[in-house]
Amino acid sequence: MIKESYEEGIEIISNGDQCDSIIFVISGKIEIEVEVDNDDAQVVANLKRGDMIGCNSVVEGLEYDFSAVATSSNVSVFKLPK
Repeated sequence: MIKESYEEGIEIISNGDQCDSIIFVISGKIEIEVEVDNDDAQVVANLKRGDMIGCNSVVEGLEYDFSAVATSSNVSVFKLPK
């Protein structure tokens, strides 16, 4: 596993990125956003310690269809590569 840290406002995942790892939230808060009309973003989930991202997408070899943005300072995650 790889530990990574992010500051508030930093994009952790970009819409269209290849899903190549499962991400476990260790600390901080992350918003999951999807693009809607006119390239606006809509928040569809708020993640915190204990949540994970990408489980189904890694298994199926998909691209992310959302973005994940750090919404607090000192966000830490573990990434488990495919």
